[in-house]
Amino acid sequence: MKTFLENYERANSVGDFSALSDLYADQFIFASPNGSQNIKKEDFLKVIPKRKQFFLSIGLKETKLGTFSFSELDEFYIQIKAQWEMTIQIPKGNAVLIVESTYIVENRAGVSRIVLQIDHQDLMAKVNALTES
Repeated sequence: MKTFLENYERANSVGDFSALSDLYADQFIFASPNGSQNIKKEDFLKVIPKRKQFFLSIGLKETKLGTFSFSELDEFYIQIKAQWEMTIQIPKGNAVLIVESTYIVENRAGVSRIVLQIDHQDLMAKVNALTES
């Protein structure tokens, strides 16, 4: 699973949206403190370039994989808990924002895809608090 997360980190970092979308199922659930929703990959592909541009506009310099753990739920599903370290340029210099996510990854025939992503914080609220301080 470390390779899976490293591929996720690399695809996100360089803006390889095709590689990033390959890591998600055709439909998946995204959940956060703001609720949950079913996402179609085709809709996700429309949003991720805009999301990337937004984060660049607020000073995101890089996102790196921090700590992670995983456990096999059964022969097809793996739960991954990951911390991501987001370095953001703010007026006072660089700040590192730690965000936590849990993924349920389906693994069939050697192909792993995210079927559920839970972001454990309101990312926009954390970014706003960081940039306002």
